[in-house]
Amino acid sequence: MKVWIVNPYGSLPGEAWREYRSSMLAEAFARAGHEVTWWLSNFEHRSKKFRSEGYSEQRLDTGVNVRIVPTTPYSSHVSVARIRSERTFARNLAQRVQANPQDKADMIVLAEPSIFYGKYIVETARSIGAKLVADIIDIWPEVFAMILPKPLRAFDRVLLAPLYLRRAAILRACDGIVGVSEDYRDIGVRSAPAVPSAVSYWGVDVAAMRAAMANENGGVLRKLGLGDKKPGEVWVIYAGTLGAGYDMESILKAARSERLRGKPVKFLFAGDGPQRPLLESACAEPGGNVVYLGRLDPDDLNLMYKYCDIGLSTYLAHSTVSMPIKFYDYLAAGVATVNSLEREIQRLIASHQLGRQYVPGDADSLAAAIEALAGDRALLDTCKANSASLAPRFDQYLQHDAFVRFAETLR
Repeated sequence: MKVWIVNPYGSLPGEAWREYRSSMLAEAFARAGHEVTWWLSNFEHRSKKFRSEGYSEQRLDTGVNVRIVPTTPYSSHVSVARIRSERTFARNLAQRVQANPQDKADMIVLAEPSIFYGKYIVETARSIGAKLVADIIDIWPEVFAMILPKPLRAFDRVLLAPLYLRRAAILRACDGIVGVSEDYRDIGVRSAPAVPSAVSYWGVDVAAMRAAMANENGGVLRKLGLGDKKPGEVWVIYAGTLGAGYDMESILKAARSERLRGKPVKFLFAGDGPQRPLLESACAEPGGNVVYLGRLDPDDLNLMYKYCDIGLSTYLAHSTVSMPIKFYDYLAAGVATVNSLEREIQRLIASHQLGRQYVPGDADSLAAAIEALAGDRALLDTCKANSASLAPRFDQYLQHDAFVRFAETLR
């Protein structure tokens, strides 16, 4: 097949971010012998910088053709300017297809959420006779309910009804629906119960990560200015966005709590975002057990996991996340998880004994969960071993090859 992956967001090789869903998916289709084109924006979401001037194309080593579509910039994640950017991207894509009628796809994979631009892609798929598959990576408008004033959140389905209807219309226009978790797939099924569906987790390259960790001999510790890990010490890591929804205050309060005072527990943070000043202030306190490593290269972060015992999945209440990407890293590294989320990750942690659950926003609950693991080495080792055993189920190649097989049944 000729397959188009349509997603304005993502990272190209060399852009210093971890491999993105669209990239892994495009590579999986190419491995299966399909001709793949990835359409993405010329405005890079994370850095807020343009990756090219106007339209351009490049061919990746995987054989995937990348078409970089011009759009408009924005400075805030939540803004009218971002909506305008998405719509401009989609309009420019549609116009380019219309101007080249001989250039057609057999299948289009549309990254969802696409509530602000998906109709252009639906129309494009219909105009060229392509099958359309929605890939539910995140769930809008559910996430918008989190930014509503608290008294209004109970009415989010009414207030955001036009956006829910728009998403449902896009999903019903698809020939297939894939979710990056069971929960996300279920959302798609509720909107379009007659459309075939599947699950394809984000995953991680388990073999590559473990090979890198096996060859690590302290180099990353020296590079980051960390001393050797002391015998009996437990390292707890948070890696990811330092945003408003990630319960940083609870982690810092737990680190200073009476439960963990005097115990050999060290907290490591890797990432960047609005709460960075909060971490830097905490790290400046003398005699503290908190270390901020900055925004790490993905390869260095993978190596750091070799020395970690507990990974944090710390989200505030009402988060819409189901299976955070960092969780796959924790599994591959054989790290226990302390988690606040509900949904699929909570079920997996409980059923496979992968770590402990805590109440979101409750620092004492978080400290108690860490204390339970750090104070019981046998329990901690069991959770780490269980994580390592479960990891191959979420290998990125296994998961994205499953996506391709599902898509092939829709031809």
